[in-house]
Amino acid sequence: MSVIFRKRRILRSGCQGAILICVLACLVIITSMVTATIRSALRSHLEVRQQRNLRQAELILEAGILRARQQVLADPDYKGEVWQLAVDTIPGTDSATIEIATQPAVEARQINVTARLGEDSHRRIQRTYTFTFDPTYASNKE
Repeated sequence: MSVIFRKRRILRSGCQGAILICVLACLVIITSMVTATIRSALRSHLEVRQQRNLRQAELILEAGILRARQQVLADPDYKGEVWQLAVDTIPGTDSATIEIATQPAVEARQINVTARLGEDSHRRIQRTYTFTFDPTYASNKE
């Protein structure tokens, strides 16, 4: 009789070990799946933030272009300016700078507008637009 009980104990302990290994393997698989999901979510969050900042930079650039046109029409001696937007102006960003530079010409002016969003060098977004503007041309006056 004692031989039969020993065989059952050996079989039970062998089954329990196999079950433990299966449980550990399942935990490893679940942990890796959760980790991959979290990484994907973080990557998506950063991508959405980058796209939002890119759009903000484009809107700031457009505002700078409109401001430059307006100032050239109002003041023929306008040379340009630099705007520093405060940190709280655009939620979620460090700061923004718009730089307008004009170069006078005989008939039309060349205007260079640069918009920078953020101060960190590897996260900064910069967009530049250069155009020629003739204040005497009728379609410029909108």
